[in-house]
This record gives sequence, C-alpha cells and structure tokens, in this order.
Amino acid sequence: MIDLHTHSTHSDGTCTPTEVAELARRAGLRAVSLTDHDTTSSAAEMEAACAERGIEWVPGIELSLVDTENVTDRRGVIGDVHAHVLVYWPPLDPAHPFQVRLEEIRAGRKQRNINLLEVLHGAGFTSITFEDLVEEAKGTDNIGKPHFAKLMVERHPDLVHGATHDYYQPIYDDFIGDQGLYYIARETPPLDEMIALLREHPVEGGRPLIVIAHPLRNYFGEASQEHIERHLGALFARFKDRGVDGIEGYYGGFEEDMRRFVIQTTKDTGLLVTGGSDFHGAVKPGVKIAHGAHGVRVPDEVLDAMKAAR
Repeated sequence: MIDLHTHSTHSDGTCTPTEVAELARRAGLRAVSLTDHDTTSSAAEMEAACAERGIEWVPGIELSLVDTENVTDRRGVIGDVHAHVLVYWPPLDPAHPFQVRLEEIRAGRKQRNINLLEVLHGAGFTSITFEDLVEEAKGTDNIGKPHFAKLMVERHPDLVHGATHDYYQPIYDDFIGDQGLYYIARETPPLDEMIALLREHPVEGGRPLIVIAHPLRNYFGEASQEHIERHLGALFARFKDRGVDGIEGYYGGFEEDMRRFVIQTTKDTGLLVTGGSDFHGAVKPGVKIAHGAHGVRVPDEVLDAMKAAR
C-alpha cells in the first residue's frame, strides 16, 4: 500500500516531514510522497526520514494553478478553474527554471498574507499579528489559510460564524476562501505554463509526472452526478492532449461508486491513475495517512505504473 498525497508543516499540514514518515511506517506503507503546496523545502528531511525507516520516498509537490481553458460554478460564481496539480519527481535543483518560478509564486503568497491580515484587522480580527502567523506556521514561507483560520477561531470565536477547532469550513466559505468576503487573490500561474516549464527543461533520471489532483472538487463544483458522468471523459481527453500524465482517482473526497467511475474513465483515456489520502494532520482529523475519507486505499501497482511511465 502507498500514499502519494500528504502535507507537512512546510505548507498547511501539522506534522513535520519526519512525523509523516513515521506515521507512514506505522501504517505499513511501502512508499509515501510528501506533496506540500508550492514548495519542495521538505525534500531533504523527508528523504532522510524515509530512508531511516525503510520506506520508499517519492519526491512530490502540489501546485495551486489556474486552468483558463475550463470554467466551474462555485457557489453560484462562474470562473476559471482553480486547479490543484501534483508533480511527482519534480526538479529539486534551486537553479532549475521550475524552482525559480516557485520562488516567485511564494513571494506573491507572502504579500497576499500581509494584505489579508490588514483586511482582517479592519474587519475586527485585531488580536492576530503577523508574528503569530509566523509562529503558527513555523516560518514565513509556510503561512497558509489554515493558519489564519486557526488563529481566527482562537482569538475571535465570536466573529467566525460557528467555526471551531475541528471545523474551519465557515471561515473559508464566509471570510478567506475564494468566495469569501475578505478573499484576496494572489498571482496564480496557468496550468499550461507549468506544464511547458517542466517539459521544456528536462532533468536526469526520468521526466516529472504531472497529475490533476481531486478533479471533481475543482472542475465540477456543484454539478450533478449525471453532468459529471457525461463530461468527465472529454475533460480527461483534453488533459492528455495538453501534456497531463495522470488523474488522482484514488481519492477520498468522493464515494466508492464515483471513485470507480473516475478510475475507469482515467484508464479508458490512457492516463495514469494515482492516489493518496490528502493527509494534513490535525486540521483534517477525519483523514489518516494511508487511507482517506470513505476508506480509500492506494494499491502498490499504481506506483509501479508511474515509474514505468517516466
């Protein structure tokens, strides 16, 4: 069994890379990938921690991108898709154009966080400081919306519309998510730009694999099951034409019947099937490493097929 979608304190998770590796060992995993958002800063620690525990480490990252070739309906608002894209075996050399672009993305996020904090102060969340966010995230590069949400619940429980330490969703929906009252956009690269960057600058040892994460959540919003079943195959075919390698089919965000449909559609389209728990630690208490919601588990042959495709 494997898990190819996890997060650590280097982005919006609550476990260190070493702790993620230890949880993977306890779960009996053959291999694990740490896919922090827009950074590979956890790679060295994760590689060493996995080696110490006899677990295969699959380098990874999750990118937050915009897909301007598709639109979705999110809470009644039509707009470009905010796509999450997993890259396995990404370039790790800081001088590689991919890493240079990531540094630009992270700089944009830092400025977004400063601006968001200023807006929240104006809305009454005055007990939160930037220093608090840095301490919560263990660094300025790691600050994300879960860190804002945690401090908003702790410092201003009367303002957060029923959100609790176990349930942050109202904060995202009403305040800081992309349909929230205080949402502030940041510079988000297009999907095709990042595909081209990875394809035009090859690395030794095999090419990176580009995978669309949890496609139903990002691409179909509030669409009905009938709509999804009617359009999913054509969407996946377009992904393949654009240079995408795979789809995250083993994902706990949809129930077993739909998961089987996504997996079969992926295979029918000639794309790789990948999967993982999307483990974040305490901020997603219902999601454990090695198996996500609805009991999803990822079989070993998924990784074997990915290696063969490189």
